[in-house]
Amino acid sequence: LPELKREIEMYEHLFGDIENIGIKAIDEVYVTQFGFKTVCRNGSVGLKEIEPKQLREYLPGHGKAAAFPKIKDDEKSIINYNIYLSWVLCMLNNKTLIDVAGDFARMLREYEAGGARSKMGRANKVLALLDASSRRQFIEKLTEILADDAANGEFFTELVVETDKMQADKFPYFLTLIKFKYTFIKSKN
Repeated sequence: LPELKREIEMYEHLFGDIENIGIKAIDEVYVTQFGFKTVCRNGSVGLKEIEPKQLREYLPGHGKAAAFPKIKDDEKSIINYNIYLSWVLCMLNNKTLIDVAGDFARMLREYEAGGARSKMGRANKVLALLDASSRRQFIEKLTEILADDAANGEFFTELVVETDKMQADKFPYFLTLIKFKYTFIKSKN
């Protein structure tokens, strides 16, 4: 990143000049795990240093269920969503996985909306998949969905292969990205 002194500079660098979003709003919302000003004083700003403070609530693991993002149509929610999403994208740093996460989130939403008799059963399966805390559990839950959705079987099989090849420390970010994309798609319907 170029020379940055304030959170608004980083936001503008990542998202461009966005109308109707003020400096104060960015300063209030973008709180890093270690404090943005402290990190800047220390010299180098890396991804770990600018991790959004409450992002860990959405990451799987740590012995508790990860939260789902709440996407509202207000300034603060939009800023939070963009900041969290951009950080997760940077941590993954893999265009293929980013594209796969978006496609998979759309498929999950279509799967959940399909099936006239058992919509709640499908919704529960999707939530169980998104609450997975490990790659193994994710693959097990995906297999349950595959039993109902053979049409996407080839994609799901490729997803299992990609998930299995994935570095263990990247999986939480991948699953969080799917969860963010899924929640965004669901909020638009």
